[in-house]
Amino acid sequence: MPRERLLPILREFGEFPEKYRLMMWKTLLKLPENSDTFALLLKKDSISSVSNYDDRFSLIDHKTMNNLKQIVSCIVHWTPVFENVSYLPKFVLPFVKMSRGDLLFCFELLLTIFFNHCQLWFEFLPLMDKPCNYLNLIENVLMEVDGDLFEVEKNYFKFNLMLKKFFFFKVLKIKRNLK
Repeated sequence: MPRERLLPILREFGEFPEKYRLMMWKTLLKLPENSDTFALLLKKDSISSVSNYDDRFSLIDHKTMNNLKQIVSCIVHWTPVFENVSYLPKFVLPFVKMSRGDLLFCFELLLTIFFNHCQLWFEFLPLMDKPCNYLNLIENVLMEVDGDLFEVEKNYFKFNLMLKKFFFFKVLKIKRNLK
């Protein structure tokens, strides 16, 4: 189906029909479908950190678990810095489930998201794997847009600020030890 016919469907209904959703998103996203390079990444051994996924995600069926391990391993082989991202499997899992076994689509979709929306999330790796700059942005937007909700969540944000302070003390300690 041509791209020009898909956008009006999305605008009118807010979503694509379940049966054709994956195919329609593939068409709209224009992913490169670089199956040769992806096959090379799949041939590499699984990374060591995926070995404990069976314990961490015990409620996931066997097929989804294998797909999750393969996608995370491919992402880490593609860019080793991702091995330091503790939340990577939790971030990847919904995409693995949604892609229904189409690993190439899942991998390319995740890379597209990382490139276009998350490129600054990883600027402090490996010292801190949480995207503090985005957490600050969300905090500021929430304060501006919905002060009442921000007040309700104030304790959460105080805790978050404590984590950020801890991180900066850690950086200073490392810097002091290097001198």
